[in-house]
Amino acid sequence: MNRILFFTILLVGLSSCSSKFGTIQKSKDYEYKYKMAEQFYAEKKYSFAQILYEDLSPYIRGSARYEDLYYKLAYSYYYQKDYVNAENLFKSFTETFPASSRSEECEYMRAFSFYKQSPKVELDQTNTNKAMSLLQAFINTHPTSPKVKEANELMDQCREKLELKEYK
Repeated sequence: MNRILFFTILLVGLSSCSSKFGTIQKSKDYEYKYKMAEQFYAEKKYSFAQILYEDLSPYIRGSARYEDLYYKLAYSYYYQKDYVNAENLFKSFTETFPASSRSEECEYMRAFSFYKQSPKVELDQTNTNKAMSLLQAFINTHPTSPKVKEANELMDQCREKLELKEYK
């Protein structure tokens, strides 16, 4: 009996959250949508934020807020562990906003996203090699960055993985 009550309450709670988000997503008030996307992002509800950021992107493109939206969209994918899409968005961010103060960070995050895609030693190491290549490019391009030490450590881990792959 308690289980039925629990699941009923859970179902009602989930459906109310879903319907609230659906209302937000269908809204034509883009300011409200943007405000809610920012709120979801701040609350670490990245899947909701990501959907709203994608919906808003065509309407905000060209405005002062577009850079921030794009940056948070990339991180929304990253925080959901969707490293493939995150990598693509970090790359696109650096190409779209090369003069941004966040461009260096996004270059690093692109390389780090490839590092996160690096599979077990027994599998194909294409992403490991790509991560090493991007990490080295980051180090060469930004030798004074505070992330250089971390990038070198990641490169060492990639090398160890590739050495193990050769050994097996």
